[in-house]
Amino acid sequence: MTDATGQNQGPLRGAVVSAQPRPRRWALALALLTLTACRTPQPLPAEEAPAVEAPAVDPDLVLRLIRRHNERVEHLRRLHSIGVLEFEWVGEDGKRHHEPQVNMTLWIDLPRGTALRAEKLGENLLWVGSNAERYWVFDLMSSEPRLFDGPHDAPIHGGASPFVIRPLALLDLLALSPVADPAGPGSPSPVRVDPKTGAMVVTTAGRGGPMRLHLDTVTGLPRRVETLSPAGEVALFSVLDRDRSVPVPGVSIAARPRQATRIRIADPAGTVGIGLFLDSPGPRDPSDRWDRVFDFDRLLRAFRPVIINGEPSD
Repeated sequence: MTDATGQNQGPLRGAVVSAQPRPRRWALALALLTLTACRTPQPLPAEEAPAVEAPAVDPDLVLRLIRRHNERVEHLRRLHSIGVLEFEWVGEDGKRHHEPQVNMTLWIDLPRGTALRAEKLGENLLWVGSNAERYWVFDLMSSEPRLFDGPHDAPIHGGASPFVIRPLALLDLLALSPVADPAGPGSPSPVRVDPKTGAMVVTTAGRGGPMRLHLDTVTGLPRRVETLSPAGEVALFSVLDRDRSVPVPGVSIAARPRQATRIRIADPAGTVGIGLFLDSPGPRDPSDRWDRVFDFDRLLRAFRPVIINGEPSD
């Protein structure tokens, strides 16, 4: 099968070999899409609130951790990986559903270039992406392909598009957003130590909005990210682990940045969960499709959406 980038696409590693009826796949898509921007974000459950007074913050340690994190993000400006997505959601019947595997390809070109392709048996299901000016979501599940798109700072189109994990917020949840240096202008909000995990928790402006970043005080690696509403409530959170060294041109093996290869994203209410499992992340796409996956006009011609932001296309 030839995809939007003009390449012949066979099933990726981890492909599931059983066909799936469209109603089932539609439910799977909604598992990703029903994290709505219109929903009022829920606060974290009460049991997750700190039960004891937070330890004192070491300013020198904060500075070292933030600079180490920012150096890591700078090294990971270009990132490519194949992998799988897993979905879990609570349906209208109140029952929890689980979709074990959907093949995924991820391209990151910081600061704002993203592309995420979800497919099964070589058939595109979703294509999510962004460039410097705008974001887009191609929903290819139904007989009428749909597109939701707009400038990064524009409100998400209500009703027709329940999508909320905009690509820039996805960068935050992948811990690929830098933190303002506390010693410089635009410094982050006061930092605290999580008394349960010992992580350094920094509240700052992410690429997709305000966020809270939890940094391991020993390794300096991000362990959890929370995207926040304007009121400071948690909208979505990610838990990151299974770190892996990423080869970067000009960087020694010992100094290679590490990226989590298991990223679990959920809302605090627990109604939707998404797992991203990256396989061998690196700076290059072996198929040499880099520029094409960020080309919105090319994608528009390839996918030919019938419905755009809830309205019939011209």
